[in-house]
Amino acid sequence: MSAPYLSHTIVQLFPVPYRTKNCVGLVAEFATNDPEGLIARFHQLLEKYTLSKKTGMAAYTGFAPSEKLLAYGRKVKRGEVDAHLVDSIQDPGLRIVMNGRGIVGAVAAIPFFTRYEEALELCSGKN
Repeated sequence: MSAPYLSHTIVQLFPVPYRTKNCVGLVAEFATNDPEGLIARFHQLLEKYTLSKKTGMAAYTGFAPSEKLLAYGRKVKRGEVDAHLVDSIQDPGLRIVMNGRGIVGAVAAIPFFTRYEEALELCSGKN
């Protein structure tokens, strides 16, 4: 399987009480001709090396996340959201792989893979 690493972006999320230490999500971008194999291998490695039993992992196949996915990401950056809100996102490229509490941030990070300045923006809940 060929899967060159292209980039990663750290996405600052709204600081909720049960967040990770720095309240961030990470989106990693790869190019591959075997997305299912890449997702399975990444999942395997994340399960092996995660430090949390609440890790979330989502995968996105495609080049342009939907406006609904971007709106969700912005909502998570600006305030606390119900974890079940993820279920309402209708984007055929989105797949939930590990459904721990961290899935909120994992899905929210996806649309910021090329929006570097917006990804790092710290929102107060008012902006």
